Amino acid sequence: MKLRISVLNLVICAGFLISGCSSPTDMKNKPNESEITAPIDNSIPSAPRTLDEMIHQKSGLWTDKYIDKETELGRGINVLGYLGFHQNEFTPILKEELPKYFKDKAELTTDELYDHLVYLLGSGKYIDYYEDLQNWQHGFTMPALPTGPNATETVEKSMNVILLLDASGSMKAEVPGGVKMELAKEAVHSFAKQLKPEANVALFAYGHVGAGTDQDKTKSCGTIEDVYSLQPYDENTFTASLNSFQASGWTPLAGAIEKAHDLLKAYPENENVNIVYIVSDGVETCDGNPIDAAKLLQASNIQAKVNIIGFDVDDKGQAELKKVADAGNGDFVTVQNKDELETYITKKWKPTIGQLVFINGPSGREYLDVLESLFRLKDLLTYPAEREKMRIDSAISILHQEELISVDQKTQLLTLTNDMYEVKHENFSSIYETKKNETDLAADEIKTKVDEWKEQFKDQ
Repeated sequence: MKLRISVLNLVICAGFLISGCSSPTDMKNKPNESEITAPIDNSIPSAPRTLDEMIHQKSGLWTDKYIDKETELGRGINVLGYLGFHQNEFTPILKEELPKYFKDKAELTTDELYDHLVYLLGSGKYIDYYEDLQNWQHGFTMPALPTGPNATETVEKSMNVILLLDASGSMKAEVPGGVKMELAKEAVHSFAKQLKPEANVALFAYGHVGAGTDQDKTKSCGTIEDVYSLQPYDENTFTASLNSFQASGWTPLAGAIEKAHDLLKAYPENENVNIVYIVSDGVETCDGNPIDAAKLLQASNIQAKVNIIGFDVDDKGQAELKKVADAGNGDFVTVQNKDELETYITKKWKPTIGQLVFINGPSGREYLDVLESLFRLKDLLTYPAEREKMRIDSAISILHQEELISVDQKTQLLTLTNDMYEVKHENFSSIYETKKNETDLAADEIKTKVDEWKEQFKDQ
């Protein structure tokens, strides 16, 4: 415990040393000279005291007003950037606003003071990622290890990759790097090129017929076209298929997933590996249910994972597309520009294809990628917790300096703030360690079983 707190203090000190550095983002709003940004009365909610209450707490009034999401969640080099931001930009706000806010609250108890500080400075980001951490799975599966005289000839399955490309009207919009439709085509083309030669690939376009008008809705929603039929990749034919359509109409996402299901019904999972990849910039607009469609791919004998890239999608759209990917036992990621799209498709989707060599367990690279995704989720919870504590600790010190609280109140508030931080930190760390141990055990078990299986063939 002392070591962890000491390390946190060391990092905070490091942030003071970089006080000359630019902040990761401009302040969302600068306060007016006489602005009081919270109610004068005491009609505010009690601050959370249990883990569940803290996970569901709302973002603090000043946190929401002055700190954007990217700053609150920044990791890596942005850790030091946040500390510089806190010292150089946010602390002056606290020094100006806290005395005005608390000037008529001299009779507050320690608990009531804490309620106000969380109301102003708490983080509201926990709920966004807590369930994701709890439900996170490593995804490693025991490969099929055939036995018998022909075992070494039957270890691999056929591979079918279905690409669903959103060509709705919104894909005509521009993002950094170019037009979304053209960028998506380029990235999908690059991905198809790197498939194993023996893999089959199909490309469906949807939303490419009609316009985004009510008159064209039925026609647009009802047209989902297999512009490249399921077969091995051919450069000329695949290029021609991509050039055969443009962004145009509505978004029949559910219908596209259902088309993938209809195609894959002839390829049962006991003989095939089936994966559906979707690139989309929005949610269903044709009254279908893409979540149910994705579930159908998992409930059948197809067992096709549904992986989705959300291209320049708003928060509501991201949440809905993630539910679709979850229903299809796949992954969801959002990208905003050309570089992110290319990086994810060519570098993140590619290892998934590499995992289809079933005779091997997870590679070292795959293991590290899995742990990185887990560690990233933990960061998305622990950084807001640390930054919430930092803000409240700074506020407590300022209140004491302004003689608005006593030494005893300062001590009690700092203790309470630290206790609440430890509740969150220990829980997040416990879940992380449990998930990591499960990952290590699964990877070790697979490696052991595969090594034992291979051993029987070494002299053949």
